[in-house]
Amino acid sequence: MMQSLPIILMLAACLTLPGQAAREGNNRAPQTGPIGVEATNGHPLAYVNHAASVRMWSAPATPMSVVEKQLQAERTLQVLPGQTIDSRRNYPGEILVLHNGARRISHSDANPIPIDESGWPKADVQGVIFDERPAFAWAPPEDDPQKKQPKESGVFKLSLQGYADMKSASPPLTVANAKYDESSNTMSADVTLPEGAPDLMVIEFTNTRRTSKSENGTGFTNLRITYPGYEHNTEQLFLDPYLEALKPFDHMRFMGFTGTNYQPWMCGGDEAVYCSVIEWKDRPLPTDAMFGDTTVRAGAHGQPWEYIILLANQVKKDIWINIPVSASGAGFKGTHTPADEKQSYIYQLALLLRNGNEFTGNKGLDKSLNIYFEHSNEVWNFGFHQYGYNQAAAKLEVQKGGSQLNNNKVPWVNGSNEQVWGHRRHLERIHQIVQVFQEVFGASSVPERIRPIYAWWSIFPKQYNNTLSWAEATYGDVNKYLWGIAGTHYYSDTEAAREGASVSDVIQALKDDSDKNVNRTKALAAIKEHFKLKLCSYEAGTGTHVGNRTNIGNRILAQRDPRITQVIIHDVRDNYWPLGGDSYNYFTLNGEASRYGCFFLLEDLFEPLDTYKMKAIWELTGYKP
Repeated sequence: MMQSLPIILMLAACLTLPGQAAREGNNRAPQTGPIGVEATNGHPLAYVNHAASVRMWSAPATPMSVVEKQLQAERTLQVLPGQTIDSRRNYPGEILVLHNGARRISHSDANPIPIDESGWPKADVQGVIFDERPAFAWAPPEDDPQKKQPKESGVFKLSLQGYADMKSASPPLTVANAKYDESSNTMSADVTLPEGAPDLMVIEFTNTRRTSKSENGTGFTNLRITYPGYEHNTEQLFLDPYLEALKPFDHMRFMGFTGTNYQPWMCGGDEAVYCSVIEWKDRPLPTDAMFGDTTVRAGAHGQPWEYIILLANQVKKDIWINIPVSASGAGFKGTHTPADEKQSYIYQLALLLRNGNEFTGNKGLDKSLNIYFEHSNEVWNFGFHQYGYNQAAAKLEVQKGGSQLNNNKVPWVNGSNEQVWGHRRHLERIHQIVQVFQEVFGASSVPERIRPIYAWWSIFPKQYNNTLSWAEATYGDVNKYLWGIAGTHYYSDTEAAREGASVSDVIQALKDDSDKNVNRTKALAAIKEHFKLKLCSYEAGTGTHVGNRTNIGNRILAQRDPRITQVIIHDVRDNYWPLGGDSYNYFTLNGEASRYGCFFLLEDLFEPLDTYKMKAIWELTGYKP
């Protein structure tokens, strides 16, 4: 008989794990537990080719005031995922967005920019290549008193397939030295961003011709814009400082990278769960013009899985992935799911990770590297669409009959509660996905190389216990198919989100909030001990009172203060590892400072990497740069 939570919490929870052996070439000293990092939170500053992920296509001569309204909506969505943009409501008569996830706008009419199957324009366009200005530079005042932005100035080399007259739509950026080679049907040009200019690149492409014989206004393909200092034809995918910044870490999480917090609903009605399932053919591809445009393919959320394989193999780091909530496979079928389970999204993803494909040189993830996986991200979070999707799927499963979600094998939990069904389905999906990965990688791969993670809301340890108890009663020992449980380990500046609070007050508020996490960490450690699992933080680090602009200047400055180093070290070394924490994921590697968060170790890859936050990671991992 499973024990109830109060008894479990009496268990000792102060086990300190031995250090893990350092991987060759990482120059890391042994430590109490591995530290990972969110590789990027959808942040584009990783690729040598800055056009690898175009932000937006709009009609030529679309006023920047209109473009910036859409950029503002997208930037807000990026840091507060789970919200739907309806630009027809917000900006009537100015912008039409096809639906949430679209990256094409047209000015003052209802005709979207036509694109091909890869998202390349089939008409004249204005392209927002990147916008890394300080938050709210497009709608002052900026949040950041220092107005920091990446130092990306210099001469970028541009090429594209086809012909286009090009000019800058974001001065002082300039486009010069344009040349057309008719024999190869290629254009080239120099794009210059002056030092100190706003970190914004918008280029207008007119009189476009796909081929030398095409009519004007037919678009182009294969836009490439390489960073200053890199050969234009280089095969290198990732920026040198990005690769360097990853060296201290044991593993990389790709939740933001793969667009996990997407809006899954594609239809309505009683069967909306099933007609919204995404298939493998719907995923983003390396050949796409931009990433995250679901008007190209329904499941083209985030960036391609192939890039994860290539990056991990290059830097020799384990990967931590998030399986899309509406992905087909592992017993979950949609309206258009192939009858053959091996053609499902999840099965094909497992095969790709094992074998690779043509884009990865037919090489899968290196066999020395491990794969952590979650079912989606924060399925408990009612602010995210995956919460509603999972709840609806759980309800449908119970209604159809034969489900284990409503069994009463845990006597202290009401098996007829619909919220409980959703809690259980989240873990049920992990159990089902495990079976697919075992078929592809071998039965013994779980939970050693394949490391399934049950992540939940860390403020409710009782819900972990109840759901794990149900899973154990239903499927058997959970440590046979789970590697660990996980929660967040943020510490916030909320107590300093008040007028008059100094930078010192913010630093103290962050430290105090870290200390408040102690009892919660002990409770989760007791649960992991009881079920013989590991305890992970799927996201951790300095948090902010999200959305609150009060005292935002000092709250941002505190994130750059030398004392932040010891705050981070204190959280991990004093309030996590000794209490039973096993694996700690910092959120995130690179990002920006705003009222919506200061979730970063680095704000600018083009400056020295020895920020006060990164110095904490170096000390904790024993990394010597």
